[in-house]
Amino acid sequence: MSLLFLIANLEQGDRYGEACICFRGLLVLIGLVWMGQGSGYFPYPAESFMIDQSPWIYRGALVVIVGVVMIALARRKRPLP
Repeated sequence: MSLLFLIANLEQGDRYGEACICFRGLLVLIGLVWMGQGSGYFPYPAESFMIDQSPWIYRGALVVIVGVVMIALARRKRPLP
């Protein structure tokens, strides 16, 4: 948990902070895609090994949760204007 806290609290004005903002959003997006593929609602590409495989639903949910926690920690420190 301390690694997530450190990543979430990097300064917003530097390059690392900007990269972390993108990284958090990307984590949420990737997790949602994994959940969609695992459940069969997003069967693209058609030959993907992840389609209709329930472990990918859980892995995607975990990635989404990590991304949301990182966003929440960052917003707690610096609220949006």
